[in-house]
Amino acid sequence: MSNLKRTKKEQRTIFFVGVIFGLIPVLGHALIAALVELNLVVAIGALPFLDQNWLGHLSLVGISVALASFLNFMRQKKWPTHGVMLSFAVLVLFTTLLWIFFSVLAVSGGQVSFAVWRLGMVMIVLVLLTAYIVDMRIAVSESGEDRHAA
Repeated sequence: MSNLKRTKKEQRTIFFVGVIFGLIPVLGHALIAALVELNLVVAIGALPFLDQNWLGHLSLVGISVALASFLNFMRQKKWPTHGVMLSFAVLVLFTTLLWIFFSVLAVSGGQVSFAVWRLGMVMIVLVLLTAYIVDMRIAVSESGEDRHAA
């Protein structure tokens, strides 16, 4: 296996670990909400299943993956290339916007319209894509092979 394939595989593994860590709160919320909905667990004043703040937990997926990419960026062995720095700056921007969105969502109590759902999902997807691009650029940078391979 070439050095580039090995480093890309390592970066993909870290990316998916970030996705899994981000999904843990969503799955935990889904489990508890389902138990409450089925009356297996009693929670006084619980909101109906679909009225709960699902978008807030989905935002944690993007934030978790961005954190994994930040850690990848910090552990690089050599100075980052211009492409890695530019991608990382875009990731910081999108993640900051996602944190602001998450904060506004928390203040609103999770009661959001369809337009806010669309905005939230677009922001989460942007963070995920940008984090993946940063991870692959780091892999190419660390492999020392063709810089246009990412």
